[in-house]
Formats: sequence, structure tokens, C-alpha cells
Amino acid sequence: MDLIISILLGAFAGWIASIIMKTDSQQGFFIDIIVGMIGASLGK
Repeated sequence: MDLIISILLGAFAGWIASIIMKTDSQQGFFIDIIVGMIGASLGK
């Protein structure tokens, strides 16, 4: 269950970060997930 929540929160965080950095059109959904999960793991 933690993995699913981590993926969803990572996708949301990555999506928000891509909008803030204005790279939303350059990246896909999966890159947003990966970036968000890396950020979440670094923040722990």
C-alpha cells in the first residue's frame, strides 16, 4: 500500500514541479513520477 501511495504522491509532486519549472510540455507522466519519487526519497 505504501508503494502505491508513494507513486501517486510522487506523480503529483513531479507534476507540480514540472509546472513550476515550466518543463511540463517537455516531460511525460512517467518522468514526473520518477522525479517525484526521487524527491520524496531524498526528503525522508
